[in-house]
Parts: sequence; structure tokens; C-alpha cells
Amino acid sequence: GEVVSLTAKLDNADPELGVPSFAIEEAAEGMAIDAATGQFTWTPAESLQPGKYSALVSAVQSGKPDQKISSKLTITIQEQNVAPKITVQTAATVVLGREFSLQATATDDGPAESLKYSLGGGAPEGLGIDAKSGLLKWMPARSFTPGKYDITVNVTDGGRDPKSASAKIALDVQDDYAAMTTLTGTVSRDGTWFAWLRNRGTGVTLKLKAGETVRVSEIAAEITEITARHVLLKDQAGIWKLVLGGALRERVLEVPATPVTEAVPPTAAPAESSVAPEPSLPAAPGAVPAAPAPAEAPAETEPAAPAESAPGTPAAPAPAEPTEPAAPAEPTEPAAPAEPTEPAAPAPPGA
Repeated sequence: GEVVSLTAKLDNADPELGVPSFAIEEAAEGMAIDAATGQFTWTPAESLQPGKYSALVSAVQSGKPDQKISSKLTITIQEQNVAPKITVQTAATVVLGREFSLQATATDDGPAESLKYSLGGGAPEGLGIDAKSGLLKWMPARSFTPGKYDITVNVTDGGRDPKSASAKIALDVQDDYAAMTTLTGTVSRDGTWFAWLRNRGTGVTLKLKAGETVRVSEIAAEITEITARHVLLKDQAGIWKLVLGGALRERVLEVPATPVTEAVPPTAAPAESSVAPEPSLPAAPGAVPAAPAPAEAPAETEPAAPAESAPGTPAAPAPAEPTEPAAPAEPTEPAAPAEPTEPAAPAPPGA
């Protein structure tokens, strides 16, 4: 898509032979040359594949039209290099005496490894950027002058015709106001709790209730609970506790935030297999159906011994009870019921 422009010249031409005339042969589509000036122009089509394209440039003088001087012109077409795109936070707060870091990222049509990051002129002393990763780091001294500082982050690709992109960041360098801001009091009015936080550095007192956000230095946290003795604050790190009289910088992390994990879809429980009962065969005529097998065989008990009679006293005759057949523990075949026994004849007196 870019215009190629060259000028052909005939070295050591004899002026007496006239002005040279230029021409091209075996040229790619679109190549042209001005016969009088030797100005060569070509605008490769966007659809043209990268590669080498050539043409034969010739020159003759009118005094010697049969003496043609030719030279081969080769032009290499490459894919057009596109500038990278940079992404970075446009504004950030820096606290004196505390480490500051900020990530810059970039995308490019070439390999990401070829990108190089740098800072533009006017960056504060001590602020640096990793040339490969794009990570900005800074530990400003407490003696550093607070204020607004605008910096520029540059990224350059590794193409043959390197392209660059840049982005500006507005840095607000502050004293550590979080260390100077104290929870001075809490009060309940008409059922609503309020908290007072006083910034000794600026002299400003914040009056906040649950649901509102505390913004001091780099801290931004939502108030979730206010009591007579403490305040609970919530941010990305979790839930913090700030006690009455304590500085905001001294808040304590009570409940760390739960890491966000991707939900795993539940796996379906395997279907329970059902077994159809086997059909029972019809009983033979006159057969006695088998009794169902008990879950456990009943424990066998020994019959109690008969009570002894007093000497000289005849035993009272007692007819024997019919005996019941014992149920087998695990019958394998249907058992025929036992025939009941006849009652025993009473014993004769004096026996």
C-alpha cells in the first residue's frame, strides 16, 4: 500500500549523444517510469503477497539508439507493520514511603516478546519500568515533594520498520494520609450509626454511614458496619476492622476475601439399575407352598426340665402338647409340614 519512488540515472552519459530516454521491461503490474526524468513509481496493491518483485530498467541516448544500457531493479514487499496498542491505567495515587506498582500491557501483530517498554522524559526520580514486562515500580521517599506528575509510557515493537505507541498516566503523589486519618467517634441517631474519621494532615473530618465509601490515600473501602467500638470496612482484600481511636492505616484484616473459582458443573449421578423380579413358576397341583425364609433363624431353646414331685406325691398327669415342626434356617426346597402327633395317653394313677 505504500508508494515506492526511485530515480534512474545514466552515469557517465555523453552529452553529445543527446538526452537519455528511460523505459522498463518485464515489470510487475502497476510499475511505471517517466521516460524523460527516469522517475520510477509503484504502489503495490493491498492484496499483493509479500515477496520479491523485479523490473528491467533501460536507458538509451538518441545519438546511439542501438546502444541500450539495462539494469535489474528488485523490490522486496513485506507485510505492513502495524503499531502496537498500549493499555494502562490513566490515573493513580502514589503514597510517600510506600511501594507503588502499576502494570502496562500492549498487543501487537508481531511476537509479544519483541515489545519493549520505556518511560518518556520528565519521569520522577526513582520511577522505573521493566522493559520486557511493562511493570512500573517506585518507592518514593518521604522527603519527596507531593504533587501532580504526568508521565508517559512508551512501547515499541520489533519490526524492521519499528512502530511505537504511548499512553499518559496522571500520578497524584500524596503524604500518607491513611496514617493520619483516625476513627474519632461513632454515634447512633434515630437508629442510624455514623462514624467520624478525622484527617490530621488536611484537617478534614469525614462523617460516613454504612454503605458509603472511605477514600483516603490509596485506600477505597465500603463501610459495612458501625458499632460503639469499631467500624468494619470491605474492599477487594476482604473485611477490615478499624477500632475506635485507631488510624486507618492500622486497620486489621478480619476476613480475607474468598478467591473466585470457576464453578464446576455437577456430574450426573449414575442411574440406579433396577432388576425385575423373576417370574415364579406355578405350583404343582397339591403342592404346599414354601414358607418364606426368615431373615434370621430363631435361636433354639432347650425345654425346661419338669419340676420334681415331693416324695409320696403322685405327679399330676399332663397331656403332652402337640409339637410344632421347627422352621429350617435356610430351606433350599419346600418342606412338607410335619404331621401333628397324637396326644399322649394319661399315665395310670400311681405310676
